[in-house]
Amino acid sequence: MKPSFNLPKNSRQYDFVVNGPDVLSDTDVLKLICGNDISLSISEIKSKDFYDLKNLGLTNIQSLRLLASLELKKRYDVVNNNITKITSSKDIYDLMSPLISDISHEEFWMVYLNRANYVIAHKKISQGGLIGTVTDVKIILRNAINLYSLNIIAVHNHPSGNIIPSIADKQITEKLKNAALLMDIQLLDHVIISGNKYYSFADEGIF
Repeated sequence: MKPSFNLPKNSRQYDFVVNGPDVLSDTDVLKLICGNDISLSISEIKSKDFYDLKNLGLTNIQSLRLLASLELKKRYDVVNNNITKITSSKDIYDLMSPLISDISHEEFWMVYLNRANYVIAHKKISQGGLIGTVTDVKIILRNAINLYSLNIIAVHNHPSGNIIPSIADKQITEKLKNAALLMDIQLLDHVIISGNKYYSFADEGIF
């Protein structure tokens, strides 16, 4: 027996519960989260941070609620993908794209695997601006040792939409690969993600 609820008929809340969220428009969903005085579209809030949302006219609470909802969606997507073993660059994209594909700044992450390439953990190593981020190889390898990870994969995003690796991307990949080998840890791939596209060093035969 379903529990009773007290929601006014012909309201967004009622439609959401009784008829399902698909009957609501994007604006209706945003109003459920932030209140009736919001009039933005999803495209207008894409890749926006707290201060951007404030500049669009949202209050502190509205901005925080919206950002928290977006963050929850990212984390849900990671869990829902249910990826435990990495067998291809597509697996890496599916695992990491919910976290970094559409953000407006660069982030560098590492995926730590066991000998059989099952995911032990994925950790953000650094965060930068629009065109780069500093990566510390010592932190990456220290994490690998602490996690007893024998295989690692580097992942970062390009907010520009261009997935071709820069000279700096190639240099850090080579540096990380060589440093890891000294500790009997193998760098399997470096994947660059931007939107719905990705570039794999391993797929391109660079390794």
